[in-house]
Amino acid sequence: MSQLTMEKRDLGVTPVVDPPDGYVMRTFRPGDEAGLGRVYAACDLGEGSVEYVRARIIAHPCFKPERVFVVTVAGEVVATAAAWVEE
Repeated sequence: MSQLTMEKRDLGVTPVVDPPDGYVMRTFRPGDEAGLGRVYAACDLGEGSVEYVRARIIAHPCFKPERVFVVTVAGEVVATAAAWVEE
């Protein structure tokens, strides 16, 4: 499984980004698992099931809802990014 990985050591200096019209950026909410699964599957980052997302992402010790961002269009998850901090 390959993916883009970026590292930023100081999250205190993070720019504010306004998404284009029609797109909403927010943090993870319960119920986003299916949408995240579709994004992961489309990008070859996992099998895409709700169970996969719960087992590999949500159950992971680094998971914090406020660090997982989703982008939606008309309420459907179309993109995601996360600040995966190993403490």
